[in-house]
Order: sequence, then C-alpha cells, then structure tokens
Amino acid sequence: MSFSSFSTIMVYTVIVTCSSMEARLRFTCFMILCHIFLNSHLTEAMNRTPNEDCPKSDFHCGILGKVGYPFFPESSRPDCGLSRLDCSAKPYPKLDLYGKEYDVIEKESLFLRLIDRDLENLLSKKSCDTFYHNFSLPYSPAISYEVYHNLTLFRCNIVKDRSQNESINGHFHDFLRYDKCSSFETGGFVVFYKKPYEDQDFGYIADHDFDQAGCSRIQLPIPLSSEVMPNGEGPFGLVNATFLLEWSLSEDCIECHDRGGLCIVDQTNRYHCSKVAGKVDHDLLLEAGGVALAVGVLLGIILVVVIYKRKRHKSLYDISRSKSSKGESSKDYGVPIFTHKELDKATDHFASSRELGDGGFGTVYYGKLQDGREVAVKYLYQQNRKRKEQFINEIQILAGIRHPNLVTLYGCTSKHSRELLLVYEYIPNGTLSDHLHGRMISNGDPPLNWPIRMNIAVETARALAYLHASDIIHRDIKTANILLTHNFSVKVADFGLSRLFPNDVTHVSTGPQGTPGYVDPEYHKCYHLTDKSDVYSFGVVLIELISSMPAVDVDRGKDEINLSDLAMKRMLRGEMNRLVDKSLGFETDEVVTRMTSSVAELGFQCLQLDKELRPAMEEVLLRLLEIQGDNIEASNVDKSADITRNSSDSGCFMLQEVLVSPDSVMQKWVSTKYSV
Repeated sequence: MSFSSFSTIMVYTVIVTCSSMEARLRFTCFMILCHIFLNSHLTEAMNRTPNEDCPKSDFHCGILGKVGYPFFPESSRPDCGLSRLDCSAKPYPKLDLYGKEYDVIEKESLFLRLIDRDLENLLSKKSCDTFYHNFSLPYSPAISYEVYHNLTLFRCNIVKDRSQNESINGHFHDFLRYDKCSSFETGGFVVFYKKPYEDQDFGYIADHDFDQAGCSRIQLPIPLSSEVMPNGEGPFGLVNATFLLEWSLSEDCIECHDRGGLCIVDQTNRYHCSKVAGKVDHDLLLEAGGVALAVGVLLGIILVVVIYKRKRHKSLYDISRSKSSKGESSKDYGVPIFTHKELDKATDHFASSRELGDGGFGTVYYGKLQDGREVAVKYLYQQNRKRKEQFINEIQILAGIRHPNLVTLYGCTSKHSRELLLVYEYIPNGTLSDHLHGRMISNGDPPLNWPIRMNIAVETARALAYLHASDIIHRDIKTANILLTHNFSVKVADFGLSRLFPNDVTHVSTGPQGTPGYVDPEYHKCYHLTDKSDVYSFGVVLIELISSMPAVDVDRGKDEINLSDLAMKRMLRGEMNRLVDKSLGFETDEVVTRMTSSVAELGFQCLQLDKELRPAMEEVLLRLLEIQGDNIEASNVDKSADITRNSSDSGCFMLQEVLVSPDSVMQKWVSTKYSV
C-alpha cells in the first residue's frame, strides 16, 4: 500500500474511531494508531532494496564508448540511473526519454546528439503530420534536458468563416506562411513561422485567444548554425530531426551522487536519494521519521479539532485565515512577498491577453495591483531546471541596487512556492529592439531620431557603469533587454544571467551564456567572464543604435550575419554611409555625421577581440557624454568605486585568431517583446 493511501486510512481511522470513544480512552487510541503508522513507515524505509546490482563504474555503450551515471544500461535495474540506454541497438544506441526512444549518434561531455526517427520519417515525406509533432520534454526533479535551437511555429486551423481566417492572417501579417496543408473547401491548417534567429516577436500575438482561434504554438528542432540546413520547401527547409540535447543533474541529485547515493524518481515524479549497497540510508530514515512525526502531529491536531468542534460547535476557518493573511506582508531577501492569489487576480488569472512577451526563463504578464500600481509579472517556467537559481539570483541582485536606469523589483512570491513569480515596475513603451527593427517599425511607427538614440546610449552606459561599480556583470546586454518609458528613458532589465563579480579577481570562469550576436567572443572561447564582456555586448548595442540593424540576421551575407562583423568591416573600409541608418540624416546633417561617426568609433573600440583593448564601462560613459555635449560635464557622472581591473594575459586569446560573436550559443534562442 502506498504512503498516501495509508495516511488517508489513518486519518479516517483516527477521526472515526478515537473521537467516538470516551474521553479517557481517546489519547490511548491515538497513540496506538500513531505507533502502528510510525513502525510501518520506518519498516518500509529500512526494507528499501539497496542498489547492489547497479554498475559500480562507467560502462561501455557501443560507439559512444564509456558512459556513466545518470545513464544506465538496459540490462540493469530501472533504479540504477535516470535515463536508460539500449547499447545493443544498431546502428546506434537508443536513449529512452520518458517512454520515447531516440538514436544517440554522439556523446560529448554533457551533450548528446540525437535523432528522432519518427520526426525524420515525417520530414522525409514532407508530411503535414510533422506539425503535430510538438517537441517538448517533461519536467523531472532530478535531471533536466534542454534542446538547443528550437523553432517556434504556429499551426492554425482553416475554418469556413472567411472573416476569422482573415483575422488570423492579420495577427501573423509579418510571418512566413505555409499553406500546403490546407484548403478552404477541405479545411486543414496553415503554418506561420519566422526564419531562425530572426527577431521572433511573439508577444503581441497573445492579444487573441489561441484556443478560440484554433491556433497552437509548436516547437521543432532546427540545425546548429554550423550544420547544413535541410532541403525542403517552407518550414521543411528549416526543421531537422537531428538535434543536440544538454542534460544536467539537479543540485540535490549532484549532492546525493557525491555522497555515494543514486537519485531516484518514483512514479509520482517525486525525488529521493537512495544509498548504494552496504550503506545505511540515514537520509531516508530521517525522511521517514520526519514524515511520520509530522503526520502524527497532524493527526493530533485533527483529533483536537474534532473534539473541540463537538464541544463548542465553532469553526476555526476565520481564525486560520486571519493568521495566514498576516504573513503576506513579510519579506524574503529584503523584498516584499506577494501571494500567488493576489498576482493571479492582478493578471486576470494570467490571461493570454495580458502577455507582454516571452523571456529566456519565463513569460511576462501585465498586471494591476489592488493599490493601483501597474506591474510586469514574470512567471518562471516550471520545466526550466535553473528557474529557482535564476529566481534567487535576480532577487539578490535587484534587492541590493537602486538606479533610475535599472528596472525596479517590487517583490516576488516566496522562494518555497511552487510557482515562482517576480514582480517589477511596468515599463509601457516596449523595448529598444522594438523601436529599431521590431514591432514598432512593423506597425509603421516613425524611427527614433538621433537625439533620442544618443540619450538611450548614455543612459544605458550609465546603468552599466553603476552595475560594474557594484561588482555586478549583467551578462545579457541587448536591445531586447533595454526597456523604454513614454519619454524614451532607459530601464535596463532581465538580470537572470547576471553575476556578482568579486573585486579581488580578474575574471570568473563560467560556461558562456547570453544571446547570439551579443556574446563576447573571448568569453565564448575561453570561458572567462569579465566586466569587459558587458562592454562588448554594449558595443553591439551602439552599432544597432546607429544602423537600425538587428544583431543577427541570417538574410545577410555569410560573413555579415553578425552585426559586429558587418560593422567592423564597413568601418575599416570607410563605408560609414553603408552602416548608418539613412533616416538619421547622416549625409545631410553635419552634427549627426560627427556624432554617429564618434559613436561608431567608440563601438569599434568596444568590439575589440582582445578584452584588454576595450575601454572600461565608466570610460565608455565619459566618452558618450563628451559626444553628446549639450553642456553636460564629466563632473555630473555617477562617481563610484574604481572598477578598472588589473588583469594578466590568460594565454587564452591568440591575436592571429579571428574570433567573432557566435551566432549560436548553448542556450535556447528566445526573442522578446518585453523582458524583465
């Protein structure tokens, strides 16, 4: 019998049996039943079968060579690992992921290259059933998987109502359309999509009800940028059945494994640490004893409540409710705590019409609190293995800083909540990306003039200089993370990837994260994160400001997909007229010519491949203020701690190598309308 079933029977038995006895016998009855429960639960824990049949070391698995935990061979017991490998399968070993098998053609460190044979078959036939093959992996508390480079598509059913079809077409007016799976007479569906790495601004699509409109959002894997794109018409020329999968153990599972245990996920998707043979499972015993004690206390409370209700006939509901409401004003990490209930109400139950955009870690919703404040609520993805780490990281950073050009964190839900929500001030005017080459431009809004762009550059630099003075590296500076108010004042957002940077070191070694086109090439190559990595990203933003071009555009020439490459080449050739947005008046206004040329020169310095040749962020700010002029003196700059780093040559960077900002990073590519 399962623990939950036994607990239910125990509760019922206590209530019915003990409460019906005479008062002098009730306590004895209660203690006997709790003793039975405690013994049975601890006995179950003691009798848990040890893992003596599991591989004691790495095992050989066909072409993959040596493979170890969390994978286990098909010949072993299911509790010997988290993912089963059939090493006898030909021509490639097969990996079982939640009941579906994939061919494993390559293994490298924490990555697997897989083939989805079902999807491969559908793609080879150019079958419309491909677009029912939504590629997603469920959440596990012990191990998480992430597919690199998914393409988001929208499958919309064709209906007899022409007006509804026209309405759907209007929502996807700037998308590519594939209609070989439909006809007005026979129905079917239409697929809307954008090319990979294009600015996929999907936030505004949420203004209508997908279910009512008959549209579904689907994700399918696409090749890495270094791979050859498949041949095919429309989306069939973009999607690929071969993909790269990253796996990562949870912190609890790593700790369990380091202590000599094995991570076990039961049929209810609950995690526990199981010890290897010959070791006493103290953790399990403590867990069992703790749970038994807790249930015993719970049973005692229930018994008291039953007796009390029989004597006084008074409900305790209002009392318990008033007690719980007192905790709503408490604080976690120094910021106010919101309940899920009040944020659910503020966002109209997280309605799709309230969506502001999708970020790398969650969806952002517009909300209005009871006190009238307009807020942006980030709902972190539950399936993301790093959501709690990102949640705590962003709170710790934003709780300790205040700056007019940084987005304000109003609060969050408790870190112990199942749903992790972050609450920010609402910034109403979209992102810089929207205004340069995104949604606003597509809607016909006039482009930003040069004084506004210049001020945006200064305010963004001021925010970054403040962060670096506070020993914080943002790590994801991009135009989509620069929010704009109604008067085009800057609010830098999205601190999920930010890092606190000790002031007594030259760099932090960490796996490269960020957005394609903005990532420092030296950081990507050498895994050395410094404040100069933010300087490189800001250099890309400066070039976007003068050119109105996106950081990555696969429609440009092969050597110009990255804006940084394009800008460096055109500046070196003296082709500024081919770089600066013509709407700014570069060829007709001498002031604009001088200022944009100076900003381009500063961007050139920020984009130097060797980080030692890049200026510090405070130097960048001072130079921008000089360019802006307008009677602004350097003495008005935020004075902060010396942020210049004494760095030594790491030996990683080779001058003869040509490093460019990667147009693919080991992270899902996500573009946003609104990101916090």
